[in-house]
Amino acid sequence: MKAALSAYKETSVLTVDSLSLVVMLYEEGIRYLKEALEAYEKKEYEKKAERLIYGMEVISELLASLDLERGGEIAKNLRDIYTFMLRELLLFDAEEKPERIKSVIEMLQQLKEAFEEVKERGS
Repeated sequence: MKAALSAYKETSVLTVDSLSLVVMLYEEGIRYLKEALEAYEKKEYEKKAERLIYGMEVISELLASLDLERGGEIAKNLRDIYTFMLRELLLFDAEEKPERIKSVIEMLQQLKEAFEEVKERGS
């Protein structure tokens, strides 16, 4: 996964290849957060914490890789969404309210689908 994160970070313009990397990162984030939720429900708190951190790292990488100058309004909106997601995940961990992580998973799924659609149009 580190290779994918590095490749995404180095890509400055959204091409079909970089869109594929973004979709892959969304998939990884969704997978980690689903695993965190499942571990929480099974009271496997160490695993929950580990998977939650992995999911937050993916979102943090997406956030850090945004080019706010070149990306314009879309990049700014994504920054706000990613920041919101990270806050929700922190609150999920602190308050143990599973609806918070579920909403983040849903948001990531919607973003993944949107990026897949953009990728298909560009092919």
